[in-house]
Amino acid sequence: MYIMGLAHSIYLRENPTHWLESTRMTFLNPLLSESVASFEFESSNEAIHVKVVGDDGMLIASGCFTARGDLDIE
Repeated sequence: MYIMGLAHSIYLRENPTHWLESTRMTFLNPLLSESVASFEFESSNEAIHVKVVGDDGMLIASGCFTARGDLDIE
């Protein structure tokens, strides 16, 4: 769940006027505490797809979430 939360945080930091509506994530392999993970995002019309890859190249998790934009921030 921490990995999914990080993915959300990374996306929202880059897109501060968006909010998340739904999330789906599949965890495929464990991420050991000494490892480094990279997050790869790809946007389509309907969703933001995310892949989490460990420093050894192993796919840790994949999924997608939907986001809406244009919050009225003052």
